[in-house]
This record gives sequence, C-alpha cells and structure tokens, in this order.
Amino acid sequence: MEDEKMWVLTEDHVRQLGISMTYKGYYYLICAVVFTVNTGYRKADLYKEVYADIARNNNVSVECVEKCIRRCIEKSWDADKQKYSGLFGNNRRRPTNGEVIAFISSCIRLESK
Repeated sequence: MEDEKMWVLTEDHVRQLGISMTYKGYYYLICAVVFTVNTGYRKADLYKEVYADIARNNNVSVECVEKCIRRCIEKSWDADKQKYSGLFGNNRRRPTNGEVIAFISSCIRLESK
C-alpha cells in the first residue's frame, strides 16, 4: 500500500477514536502506526525501535514521543470511554499506547488486503 493512502487510513482511524489533531501525540501516533504497518513490527520493543525512530525524525526525546501519545489517548479516553470499551472490550482501564497502536495497525493491515 502506498504511504499516502496508508497515512489517510491511519488518520481516519485515529480520528474515529476521538483523538484531536491539536495534540503532538496525534502526529506521533500516526507515525507509529505507519512505521508499524510498513515494517510488520509488533508490540515488543515499541519504546526502543518505534518511538526512537519518531524521536530521531522530529528532534525530540523518546520520552517526549511516548508521553505525547499517551496524553492524547488519555484525553480521548476521558472524553468517551464508551467508544473505547466497544473496541477494546469492556475494560475499565485506558488502553496502553501499544494496544492502541497494535489495534489501529491491525485494522490498516486488514483493510489493505
């Protein structure tokens, strides 16, 4: 799948979760999903590989990337827990960054087949 189409699909999924474009984490989350889909990467070593690559490309720290992604997911979760419980099961906890990235990546992979 070409990168532009993948980027658009990823943005659509991120917006469906109610994540606002006003957060830096929005862009970082999209980058993480696109990286994950392109490389076939799995949840393991998310911090060392995916976040490190995004951090290098944006001249920020790995911690900043992780925190920004977490923050935008938290805000979206706080705004509409019901939406997340429908997608991630009836858990009473916020999904982790890795869970959200893996979920969106899986959706993109399924749609691209």
